[in-house]
Amino acid sequence: MLYRIRRLVEKSRSWNRYLRFTEYNGEFGYELIAIIPYAFWLHKQGTLKFTLGAKDTKCLYYFSPKHYECFSKRLFQTLRGYPIEDIHVSDLDLSQWIAPPYKQIYKNSEFVWDKEIVVLFNKYNSEWNGPPITFLDKEILGELISSLENRFQVVYVRPTAKEILDDASMNYDLNEYAYIRERFPNTILIQDLHGRYPELTYNALQMRLFSNCESFVSVQGGSAILCSYFGGTNVIYAKKGPTRSRTAAELEVDAYNRWYHEFSGCRIVHADDYESLLRSINEQFLLP
Repeated sequence: MLYRIRRLVEKSRSWNRYLRFTEYNGEFGYELIAIIPYAFWLHKQGTLKFTLGAKDTKCLYYFSPKHYECFSKRLFQTLRGYPIEDIHVSDLDLSQWIAPPYKQIYKNSEFVWDKEIVVLFNKYNSEWNGPPITFLDKEILGELISSLENRFQVVYVRPTAKEILDDASMNYDLNEYAYIRERFPNTILIQDLHGRYPELTYNALQMRLFSNCESFVSVQGGSAILCSYFGGTNVIYAKKGPTRSRTAAELEVDAYNRWYHEFSGCRIVHADDYESLLRSINEQFLLP
């Protein structure tokens, strides 16, 4: 199978410039910003022939005539050869860029509760060759859920190595799942939800769940980007690291304020510490 795909790639490269494809198995955030919108742009031009990606990406490339899940691991890969070769910019080049309308495609009547959904999307992994920097610890999670659970159906998302592919970062255990289950029994953990829908892949579940949501709390990285595809309001927690080399480039170029809304027309609110995060959530989701 892989040999046939490789032959297809080589053949495609010899075709004329109007027949296009994408091939990527690098960092998820880079793919969400630079690869998928380009592939969708090609699709809208009528020139996309096929796409190649990592495991569990078919739902992200629903528009592709043929999508091949060729890669079982994400590796370091540059964006050379694509219209956007650097995602850490103040002004994103949108000339060959259209974000797929995931919310419109995946909105459903299945993932609906008595209350509106709020998604808390966390991470806890190594960052920039060091320990975690931007994450929601158990204490702040407790404060967030306590403030939100009366008005919203809280769904907590933090993928582990079981749910997502290895991308060269170390995934640590925050030990928050048992804490949430015991202290906040009405909060839904995405792993428990996935257990009730085993026919869906993890990403397919996320797409359907997020499409029914208007309120997101996310953290810097792939979670903040993915949530920004689904409209509504996305409050993003991202703080500066101890050094410039361990600080997210999004902060350096002011990407949250300048172009993250382009994914879906969503409202982006950036919080750089826990105090401003709590204040922003109160202002965006709780005040009348």
